[in-house]
Amino acid sequence: MACPGGYYAQDAVGVTFCQGSCGTGKNLKWQKYRYLYASGATCTADVYISCC
Repeated sequence: MACPGGYYAQDAVGVTFCQGSCGTGKNLKWQKYRYLYASGATCTADVYISCC
């Protein structure tokens, strides 16, 4: 699930992981990010980086 825009900072959480198809013999490479909002709210989402 994507996080809404309007955040003022983002932090990478944990390590990248490979999941899902990205062509023959390759997988999608993801990184989990935590987004911080001025209201104090946070949102966490997996973001596609590249293939692995």
